[in-house]
Amino acid sequence: MKRSGYTILEVILVLAVLTILGAALIPTLSGLSRDTRSQTAADTVREMLAEGRSQAIERNHNYVFALSPDGKQLRIGADSTDMLNPIDEQNNAYLLRQDTLHSSVTIENFSEEAVTEEDGWTRVVTILPDGTCRENVAFLQISEEGAKPLFLQIRGLTATPIVMANPPGGLSP
Repeated sequence: MKRSGYTILEVILVLAVLTILGAALIPTLSGLSRDTRSQTAADTVREMLAEGRSQAIERNHNYVFALSPDGKQLRIGADSTDMLNPIDEQNNAYLLRQDTLHSSVTIENFSEEAVTEEDGWTRVVTILPDGTCRENVAFLQISEEGAKPLFLQIRGLTATPIVMANPPGGLSP
C-alpha cells in the first residue's frame, strides 16, 4: 500500500523557493512605504494650500504658507508678523494649521520670490483674497532618505500645487 505525503526534499525545496521570493519582495515593500511618506507630505501641502485659499477668500485677508528653517514643519495662517499666536483678535490673525512631517521627510524651498522671516520661517506663497498668489510660481522639493524626491510647483494663478517626479526646467536642486 502506497502512502501519500511529501518527502523532506520536497518540503525543503518549497521553503527555499518561498524564502527567495520573500527576499525579493522586501525591498519593494519598503520602497512603497517611503514613497507613501513623501506622497503624504505632498498631500499635506495640497490640503494646507486649499485651506488657506478658502480662508483668504472667505475672510478677505491674505494667508501665508510657510516652511520651518529645518524643512520639517509647515504652517498656514493669516498674513501677520507673528503667525505663532493661534488667535490674535486685534490683528485678525489666525494660525489655521501647523503640521510636522515624518522624521525622514523634509521639504526644501527653491522659490526665488520666497522671503525668510525674522523667526527663520520661509514664506513660500502668500494667498490673496481673490484666491491667487502674490508670487508667480513657487517650487518645493520633498525629500526622503532612500527615496526619489518629489517636486511641487505651486501656480500663482490658482494657488494649487502640481506634483512632479522630475524637477521642472530651470530648477536645479
